[in-house]
Amino acid sequence: MTKILDRLPVVRQVRRSVGLQRGMLVTGLAITAVFVLTAIFAPLLAPFGYSQLRDASGTFGAQLPPGGAHLLGTTVGGYDVLSRVIWGTQTAVIVIIVAVLLSIFAGVALVGAVERHPLARHLLAGLEPDVTARVLEIPALEEVRKVCADRLRADQLIGEVRSDIDPVPIAEGLVNIVLSVLMSAVQLGPAVAAARAPDVLAVIAAAIDPVPRPGT
Repeated sequence: MTKILDRLPVVRQVRRSVGLQRGMLVTGLAITAVFVLTAIFAPLLAPFGYSQLRDASGTFGAQLPPGGAHLLGTTVGGYDVLSRVIWGTQTAVIVIIVAVLLSIFAGVALVGAVERHPLARHLLAGLEPDVTARVLEIPALEEVRKVCADRLRADQLIGEVRSDIDPVPIAEGLVNIVLSVLMSAVQLGPAVAAARAPDVLAVIAAAIDPVPRPGT
């Protein structure tokens, strides 16, 4: 059972994190848990319904100050603010789930689109070496490298990325790895490339993850 838990990404990250990084990770997990639980139990936690404007004593009234039955007051439309905040967590969770699913399908669609596009397929298959070399220098890819380096630099400041690496060459390497994975997906097929994804992720983690201190 312990080995199974250790394979879960969140558990693995908590075990490998140290110091401030672990504190921020645990805090984030706690906030996320509270957020999700609030969304699940919104019908029990919210004092009023999402669209409720009145109770047994009459209408709530617009822009009431915090206090009494309305701990956060009411809106211009006369809705209880606290109830709206609690019910709103359900909408937020749905949006997050949809966004994650769309990003997954977008990635799959990207690989499929590359396979169907003759020029892109030729480039990633290595059949146009002269053109491929020029494509690697286009401004868009240079911007991706810059953004990646900036993100690595920011994560170094909060302990998410090891501090003894230079973000610029690492960002270059990460972009090259992504391009290599796309080439593998085109040349070998998505299924073969996906089977090697854990190995690629392990290499990236070894390169950028903070080194655990002995005894942690």
